Amino acid sequence: MGQQLCNAVPIPAAIWLLSSGLFGLFFIRRKNKI
Repeated sequence: MGQQLCNAVPIPAAIWLLSSGLFGLFFIRRKNKI
């Protein structure tokens, strides 16, 4: 049960971090261009 919890928690967190990081890069690039 402990291992399942360890596997279940980082997946949504990793996806959220990845998507938020990509959005941040996008906005920074747009701000620099304009």
